[in-house]
Amino acid sequence: MVGMSIMGASAPMVMDMSLAPIVAQKRAQNLSAAETAAVTYAATNEFTAGQLTEVPTGDGLECEANSTDDAELAWTIKCRAGVDTQFEQVVTRAFRVMPVANQPPADGGDDDTGSDNDSGRSFDHVMPGEFSSHQCTTSDPWGVNGWWNSTYPTLAACVPDELRTRQAYLDSNPDNWYYDATTYGWGDHPDY
Repeated sequence: MVGMSIMGASAPMVMDMSLAPIVAQKRAQNLSAAETAAVTYAATNEFTAGQLTEVPTGDGLECEANSTDDAELAWTIKCRAGVDTQFEQVVTRAFRVMPVANQPPADGGDDDTGSDNDSGRSFDHVMPGEFSSHQCTTSDPWGVNGWWNSTYPTLAACVPDELRTRQAYLDSNPDNWYYDATTYGWGDHPDY
């Protein structure tokens, strides 16, 4: 009889121990689903310019993308899998996007290589319509000498040091620019 009471008292613990691997497996599956959705979304939208892709959704999966700065260049994606269950798992990933660069003026300046503007400045090159996440090399600091484009023809233009951050843009001298960078996405330059 003593053996029966010990077994009866430990039965709930035995039951919990037998379910632990099942609970852990379900949580791991939800964590994997949330992680995959968040990482894929962040990688797809990292260093893009323009509209973000649609956030992932699915059976028991909810994701939400939010900007974390006023310029909307830094973002987070938060994905929840196993929503409204005891196995819900949440993953958040951060990523950055590039400033939206406007297309060069339609007239392209006096010819196909130059561009004129309201400031009276004339530039030898037209600003690229799309930029990659790669920084220009020291041998071709504005990416206009053909090295970047001829080496990587399927990628967008490299980013000059002067355009990597808003502060670098504001610290630069527009008289030294290879093209009119005012429409890159950092706003008005005080010396333009």
